Amino acid sequence: MKYYELYEKRYKQSHQVLGKAWSDETPDIIFEVLIEKYTPCNNHKILEIGCGEGCNAIHLLSKGYNLFASDVSPSAIKWCKSKAESNYFDENRFFTLDILNNNHHDSYDIVIANSVIHMFVLQEDRDRFYNFIFNHLNPKGIAIISSMGDGVKHMSDDDLHDLFGDIILKDNQEFERLPCRIVNKENFLGEITKHNFAVLDYFIENSISGFNSSMLAVIEKQNTN
Repeated sequence: MKYYELYEKRYKQSHQVLGKAWSDETPDIIFEVLIEKYTPCNNHKILEIGCGEGCNAIHLLSKGYNLFASDVSPSAIKWCKSKAESNYFDENRFFTLDILNNNHHDSYDIVIANSVIHMFVLQEDRDRFYNFIFNHLNPKGIAIISSMGDGVKHMSDDDLHDLFGDIILKDNQEFERLPCRIVNKENFLGEITKHNFAVLDYFIENSISGFNSSMLAVIEKQNTN
């Protein structure tokens, strides 16, 4: 099992032992705000990668957006499909996908990746993350990416050697702490431009569920003409 697939274990444990979602199920409205700002038309085809338990996807579907959502965790997608069914949405809009394998064949006008990039610790995995978005984003499309962090804190390679094994408690149940890589603003934006994207917007967002602060960027493919 790859390290980022440990999220499957977390979701499965929460659903089966606690009988509820791991994450807060309140949607992060900032993504709807940015979609309306940069692409004010709900006919655009949207992909959310790393959708987790689907609160943002269900919210956007309820607003009429043409959205599809994926996650590496089968348990998370099963949860999403159940929510979709109870809200009378097509459950086939949710599907399991490991974006690092890059074996997806559709393209999209908008790609949303909320709190995904910081889950990729290895640089080659972070590179594959950006390559996936580039390869599946239409020429005039945008991607909206958030990463845990305040823009200042930065984890070096030396900080990554002991990321596994810690235990956290939730509702008196033990869960394994999962690895993440926090980078500063310079490195975050540097990775984006390195992968042939232009940054349309960048700011620190404090409303994203589960985090005190997140860096948020709206990006598009660089114009190479």
